[in-house]
Amino acid sequence: MLFSYGKIGEENPIDFTLKMNQSRIKCCKSIIQQASQVLSKYITSHPNSHGCSCEIKKLPTEKTSKIIQNLFSGHQIIIDNDNIEILNDISKNLK
Repeated sequence: MLFSYGKIGEENPIDFTLKMNQSRIKCCKSIIQQASQVLSKYITSHPNSHGCSCEIKKLPTEKTSKIIQNLFSGHQIIIDNDNIEILNDISKNLK
């Protein structure tokens, strides 16, 4: 199954850095706001911010950061048995 919040382009520039666990993930504010209520509230409260940090327990760092970068940058991700648990953990933490 493929999933995407949209494509990166002029309307969705890479303008936000999410530091998750030990990874720095370049992403798009408008896509983050669609994808996560938790991060959307942070961005709304801090509109001039260009990043934030969060910690999610039990996430493998390298694989997770690639998935999150693709998800929050508008790229398509494939939802499969290899990443379903990671995506589920992310969704529980970032709602």
